[in-house]
Amino acid sequence: MPLRGRLRLGDLTAGRTVSGIVTDGDVTIVAVRMYGLTAAQVTYRRPDGTVDERILYQDDEAGLAESAPGAEGGFDADPGLYRLAAEALRIRMAARGDAMLAADIFSASGVTLPAPQAVMVA
Repeated sequence: MPLRGRLRLGDLTAGRTVSGIVTDGDVTIVAVRMYGLTAAQVTYRRPDGTVDERILYQDDEAGLAESAPGAEGGFDADPGLYRLAAEALRIRMAARGDAMLAADIFSASGVTLPAPQAVMVA
């Protein structure tokens, strides 16, 4: 999780993605209510969708940091593996509707399969 910068209590606003409020990951701030300059009641949403709140004090500022939104996932996987998995899923789905169509797909790709009636079941 790349961090963008340290935050102070006064910097907390709705819509920001922040780390350091809970130990198990980043949260999105829903609402902030300041109590003077040294305390803030923060309502936040966890990645699983649950909403919770916590009172933060000036001592908690050291652990607060803004996280880059969407930093936990990306499109940096191997495209060849994605194509392979997508093709396997497509063939499996085609076999549900028409088993011979799935067999024709294999034979068109150079893979020789026995005819369904030639397969012996033990």
